Amino acid sequence: MKTFILEWHPALSTMTEEDYLAAMLCIEWGDYRRGFKEKPAARSGDNFYLMRTGTDSDGLIAKGFFITEPYEVIDKKYAFRMNLRPTFMVSWENPKGILSLESLKESINDFPWGASGECREITARD
Repeated sequence: MKTFILEWHPALSTMTEEDYLAAMLCIEWGDYRRGFKEKPAARSGDNFYLMRTGTDSDGLIAKGFFITEPYEVIDKKYAFRMNLRPTFMVSWENPKGILSLESLKESINDFPWGASGECREITARD
């Protein structure tokens, strides 16, 4: 089982506040879809952490696991999708991450935190 960091930049993403709130209803039992421009290396059963970027409260805001393999879609913006099941999400009204981007950069300085990319594996060492 691998762990991946998914980046979410609210100003650039198609995921809206309503989408985020709908995903919160999926905690522990449901799932939601996430689009990717390139085929992710993640597989069903792998873990993810959702990192908010591009705001004044950047940090990890959700965690969960992938429940499908990547599948191709006909979409102008995304070529692939995966279904995810969240197990924890911070409140939309109080969006501070459970770990700030700055804290993560200090603790794990080899990982390209906040760099462009939508789904990157974090190594077991990190």
